[in-house]
Order: sequence, then C-alpha cells, then structure tokens
Amino acid sequence: MRKINLGCGRLKLPGYINVDRNSACNPDIVHDLSKGLPFDSDSADEIVAYDFLEHCEDFVSIINEIIRVLKVGGKLITRFPPWNREGAFSAAHARVVVYSDFKAFERDFSRDFRQSIKGERLVKKLKVLKAEAIQGKCPYCPEGSHKLPKCHVIAEKVK
Repeated sequence: MRKINLGCGRLKLPGYINVDRNSACNPDIVHDLSKGLPFDSDSADEIVAYDFLEHCEDFVSIINEIIRVLKVGGKLITRFPPWNREGAFSAAHARVVVYSDFKAFERDFSRDFRQSIKGERLVKKLKVLKAEAIQGKCPYCPEGSHKLPKCHVIAEKVK
C-alpha cells in the first residue's frame, strides 16, 4: 500500500512517503509540488495533505495531480483552516480553501467553469466522502487532536 504525505513540513508520518520542497525538514523526497507530483499515475492508495493546500497558488492543478496519482478507490485526506477564522487569511497562505472547492471535482457538480491558473480544466474524478470541522479530539489527524478548529475533507478517486 503506497501512502504519500504532501507538503509534510515537520509532520513526517511513518509508513508514508513524506514530500516537501524544504530540505531542512528532511523529507523522504525534496520536490517543489507546484511543478507536479513526482509519482506515476494510479500509483497511490492514500494521499494526505495536512495544512498544505492553502499554500498552493494553483489549487486546480495540484488537485488534478493528486487525482492522477491516486488509484481508483484511493483516498485524499486533507486538513485546512476554516474560512471564517483568522488563520485562513495568513500571509503565508496563497488562498482560502473551502469545502465546495473539493465538490467542484465531482462529476455531478454543476459549476463546470473552473480551471487552473494555467487554463487546465478540472479532472472530475473525486467523490467527497466527509467534510467537517473539528476542534479537540480528531479521528483524522496523526496528532490525535488540535486546539483550534480545522476543516477536514476525505475524498475518493472514482472512475
């Protein structure tokens, strides 16, 4: 089972291929993820992106790349700050992430006009399984809990 931790920073997860562009955090792979994911298509069972997607300037391209790398049935597990909290608007963030950003990658989502900064169309191959904000004990986070609320989306790649 291949599991990937994108933009790992200091949160290196055992059993995952930890990827970050910053060599100082000692990831398994040093790579600038804005240039695509350094993995073959349909090669990952799970990709986690904890506190990472809000730092991506081209959200559509990175999600398209995640979809490319996930196997059908593979899971994307994300965590990001809620849009209505100060942390969402950090100067370190390229954008605010909201739940509907992920719904846009579902086939039956009606707003089909979105595209990437590069003009790339959305790959409509995700199914959102869960979307919720959690504060305190968290079943999705390796730390087990968090003091401030965090949004979580779990999605699955579909055919």
